[in-house]
Amino acid sequence: MESRAMAQALKGRGFRFHTAGIGAGHLPQPAALDGVSIILLCGVAGALDPALTIGDVILDDPGHRISDSSLYRRGRIHTAGEIISTPAKKATLYADTGTLAVDMEQSIVRDFAAQRHIPVIGLRAISDTADQILDSAVLNLVDDLGRPRATRIASALIRRPSLARHLNRLNSNTKIALKNLSAALIFAADHLNQTG
Repeated sequence: MESRAMAQALKGRGFRFHTAGIGAGHLPQPAALDGVSIILLCGVAGALDPALTIGDVILDDPGHRISDSSLYRRGRIHTAGEIISTPAKKATLYADTGTLAVDMEQSIVRDFAAQRHIPVIGLRAISDTADQILDSAVLNLVDDLGRPRATRIASALIRRPSLARHLNRLNSNTKIALKNLSAALIFAADHLNQTG
């Protein structure tokens, strides 16, 4: 879902598109970055700041390359090696880091790009709020590119029918997040094209 939405938003805007995958396990070969001057890293994230709601977009832009807009809130995004699944864990991470949201890719991609002197701008839309539980089982229901694994989903639902409500809510939240993220990405891409 994320890849399709982002590819559609960038269509015709002069950007190359690459899916890094969960945990940035599919980074491009260094040669693929020839001529790349900036990376826009986009997707969904979990809220750490309790004020964030479903669909809010966070812009992590240390170089302030993109102008202010009502489409997003500026702030840092934290990268975790696992899903931060409970309100208690989210609250602890928020208190410890002061970051607004958490993903599994931002710092990995930033470190990878820094070796090539390419700045990274993060755009993340909130798909689960700070007070929501995110069932960590969902990570096992998709492959490393985030594509659903039908057999695993069916098996999980047979074992835990209550998981269906959680998956439906997450799907609905993700659709809202991606709609808002697409608008913010179009704004950011157009701004970068105008400013060079």
